[in-house]
Amino acid sequence: MLAKGRAYYARGKRFFKSLLTSDVYVAFEFQNLVNKEIMSLHFSLACTDANGADVCHATHLSFLELNAETGKTFGLNVMVQLPERDIHAVDVMVEKVVYADGSLWENHVDLPFVPLAKQKPLSSLGKMEKYYRQGIPKEAQYYLAESHGSWWQCGCGQINLDVNAPCITCNTTLPTLLDAASLDGLQNNKNKYLQRRIQEVVTNIRKNARGIIAAVVYIVAASIVALIIIAHFSPLLKG
Repeated sequence: MLAKGRAYYARGKRFFKSLLTSDVYVAFEFQNLVNKEIMSLHFSLACTDANGADVCHATHLSFLELNAETGKTFGLNVMVQLPERDIHAVDVMVEKVVYADGSLWENHVDLPFVPLAKQKPLSSLGKMEKYYRQGIPKEAQYYLAESHGSWWQCGCGQINLDVNAPCITCNTTLPTLLDAASLDGLQNNKNKYLQRRIQEVVTNIRKNARGIIAAVVYIVAASIVALIIIAHFSPLLKG
């Protein structure tokens, strides 16, 4: 999930239940998407039961002393105990983010996390998939890149906020991925692929031809040597 227009990304959450007390815990995994360290992140939780009714709220929760640089994930090592056991869903709301340079972001309008649609796999390109792969790094060969205006999602799956900067995970640029997926890009990569295949065939033919020529020369030379030997020893045999 992505907090729309914000600098953090909730990669997921996990629930835990104590076998001794039956208490329920939840842990969230966040990722820093901006080019500066996050020192602390403050958030609250809203819990609902199976019928969608509010059953509890937990406020003023914090991750402190994070030193989370760009691309770093955090949160899964901290479990938050939920005040109720009969909980069906938990929503998280980030209230404030404090950065290492002293700046901060505060959520004054209760911006929620927005679930992200699944990226299209490369198989959606059909027969052109293998040509698409020719033009991009292997690290970005999992999904088709998508541009969403102020942010974009790389072929490796990483969310990036700066459309003009390389991916913070695999260092691939958005223009590289979009160009490779365009009709012109796919056709160019197809032409390059076919040219390489033709060159490989030509190279193999030349290698085989050199081998055949060498074999013929060897046979001819051996035949000449044999004839010389026979010519030399024939008089001796007759005598």
